[in-house]
Amino acid sequence: MPLSEKIILASSSIRRIRLLEDLGIPFDPMSPEVDEDKVLADYGLSLSCPELAMKLARLKAMSLANKHPDRLCLGADTLVTINGRVLGKPKNKEQATEYLRMLSGTYHQVITGFSWICLKDSFDVTDHTMTGVTVVKLSDGDIKEYLSRENVLDASGAYKIQSFFRRYIKKISGSFHNVVGLPVSQVYYYYWQYNEKTGK
Repeated sequence: MPLSEKIILASSSIRRIRLLEDLGIPFDPMSPEVDEDKVLADYGLSLSCPELAMKLARLKAMSLANKHPDRLCLGADTLVTINGRVLGKPKNKEQATEYLRMLSGTYHQVITGFSWICLKDSFDVTDHTMTGVTVVKLSDGDIKEYLSRENVLDASGAYKIQSFFRRYIKKISGSFHNVVGLPVSQVYYYYWQYNEKTGK
């Protein structure tokens, strides 16, 4: 795809920006106009976690596709779920502490929904990837030290696996990049499909 046809990444997440840069896909990052808290409140009890992640991803992609119908837009949303409860981004350090205590010594799942939309080319596909993560037992001291090192208010589940928190990961089943925020191989597969379809 030539540079004049950059995709739009419907995200301002530094983690997603870096992962997409690593894929070599030219893009412009733009912030989507989606109220994530409202979507979680409206649909959190009626949709499964994968459905919820995909809905958020599609809303993000569509919010920019409607403004730029001739461009391919990528939206993504990552959620953490444990024992049927969805852990979004903590509202404050107290809630972050609560989340990390819940994840301590247990297995949880990280689900990233992603959506590719180009209205002009009638390309509209939404999918998700799931990764299992097991965290070692954390003491209150571990949690306090971690939260003093890292701002987690923009991270689902109150942790960022790509940095200091990795020392607390016992096992990962599935895509590491999915936990960071974007399942790169699956995302690239649909990008390739779009280029095959459109001949770009």
